[in-house]
Amino acid sequence: MRVLLLEYLHAQSDAWMQASASMKAEGRAMLTAVIEDLHGQADVEVTVAACQAAQLDGELCHVLQIADGPEFEFPELLMAAIGRSSFDRVLVIAPETAGILRRVVQRLRHGRQHVVAPSLQAISLCTDKLATCQFLQRHRLPAIASVPLSQFSRLGLTAEQQVVIKQIDGAGSENVTRLTVDQFQASVLSTVQATVASLRSERAIDQACDEPDYLRVPQNYLVQPFVAGRSFSVAAIGRGEHLAPLLLPVCEQSVVWHNDACRYDGGVVQPELAEPLIEQLQTLTFRICQAINLRQGYLGVDFVIDESSPDPAQNVYIAEVNPRLCTSYAGYRQLAGDNLARALLQIDQIERLSFRSGQHTFAVTPSAE
Repeated sequence: MRVLLLEYLHAQSDAWMQASASMKAEGRAMLTAVIEDLHGQADVEVTVAACQAAQLDGELCHVLQIADGPEFEFPELLMAAIGRSSFDRVLVIAPETAGILRRVVQRLRHGRQHVVAPSLQAISLCTDKLATCQFLQRHRLPAIASVPLSQFSRLGLTAEQQVVIKQIDGAGSENVTRLTVDQFQASVLSTVQATVASLRSERAIDQACDEPDYLRVPQNYLVQPFVAGRSFSVAAIGRGEHLAPLLLPVCEQSVVWHNDACRYDGGVVQPELAEPLIEQLQTLTFRICQAINLRQGYLGVDFVIDESSPDPAQNVYIAEVNPRLCTSYAGYRQLAGDNLARALLQIDQIERLSFRSGQHTFAVTPSAE
């Protein structure tokens, strides 16, 4: 079986050059984990799409060189590099931001490549965090309330409470900011301007807005209440039509707030957590898979639990739904009794994944450049 792996930062030259060290570290961790899972499998031949700037070591795989070019041309540059080659499976690891994940998956499928990913409809839904929140609420799932910045008064928060600002189509922890309501009202314009200075002109501040100055902010940002508590995630792998997805264990995320900016440092697979809460997180993940009709690919669901409340089970909130491979994969594989990459690519038909007991801590460490 011929498998093509595509991690966007490693494959697109401009994205690689502009990415932060932490984003590169997360991309490299995911890509390396899948390569290592497939290396040495006698029935699998692995090729990785890469730009020259990423300097990918081809010792464990073949390398498909992608020509340099602007980001909007990437899907066509990718197809040109593939040429007449045919892969049995293609795994795309790409951010949802600016529709990148959807455009790449759509172009590959149009080119008759078997892309292991959720449906385009599901990718589009999960790309838009506002739409995702509304979708989850319609399905009576406990999503953190999210509104456009100009409608933050709908949240009904008091001045001393805190809010989180993030991109509607963001990926990872970058461009996520925490403020009090007072700070939001007084300075959100300058704060958001500073965090999005590198965004393209079409994402600039809407000068036609009639709102007060602090509400004249980019239209692709949202605001939500800050929920204090422990952060967790659960992943799922699609198994095919009419088959229940494979659920992976709970992972606690190491989310660090420094000067009210968010940073993701890794996590712990199978952390200490009450069994009823573990079951609740996995049940919610299964319900989300059912709601979006997950049949193939990887889905990562992020949660926040306020364990300080008298009844933590009543204070479990869904923070995000990610329709692609997440960094926690690098931790999961260390405890997995089965080959996760083979299950993800549907090379093996596995009805239930096995994991060794105990915990595994994994870190995401930016390399020096």
